[in-house]
Amino acid sequence: MIYCQADKDSVRIMRKALDDFAGLSNLVINLENNLVFLSGVDNEFGTSLQNLLGFRLGSLSVKYLGVPLISTRLTPSNCKPLVDWILFRIKLWTSTSLTYVGCLQLIKSVLFSIQVYWSSMFFLFCSIIKRIEGILDVFI
Repeated sequence: MIYCQADKDSVRIMRKALDDFAGLSNLVINLENNLVFLSGVDNEFGTSLQNLLGFRLGSLSVKYLGVPLISTRLTPSNCKPLVDWILFRIKLWTSTSLTYVGCLQLIKSVLFSIQVYWSSMFFLFCSIIKRIEGILDVFI
């Protein structure tokens, strides 16, 4: 990832640096595999910056350590992977040959920790927290 200001001069400098690197290293920039992520610019200006780079426009659905990297405020739909992951793990653990106590220990230690980790990164909506706690309470 390369970061720069969302202005034409910065984007031109970055593109020139990439072209200079390509010329010196004999490596070719693959425009199909590179994406540009824009934040805080309107659509028209964003399109002009995208055209300067020649990259496709990407959306920040990228995850880092299981947490989505987003440039806007967290929405309930951004929390869907968290809820889905918790449900998947509970179904997996309850369908295996774990004892009730073993399954309970996994739920308490792992899944509550995941919720705490997300809560340390974002302000989770009360509805999401209540939904997760409701799911976990069923198995505890």
